[in-house]
Amino acid sequence: MIIFAFLVFGTGYYVGVILESPLVAAAIGIIMISLFFWNRISRSKKAAQRKHRERMFLSHMRMTHKNQWH
Repeated sequence: MIIFAFLVFGTGYYVGVILESPLVAAAIGIIMISLFFWNRISRSKKAAQRKHRERMFLSHMRMTHKNQWH
């Protein structure tokens, strides 16, 4: 994903240099960097939720297993 973000950022920068308009390059760069970080944050949130669900499931299974023998 990061390679794709830098590829698009580099292309936007190159187009901005060719068009002699640094605003195009800056806009594309900021958009791509923000999309990259947004993607990373959403992935880390999903991973944290997955870990939480797994811990809750394991806790539930431990309690269920413990209660079967008493």
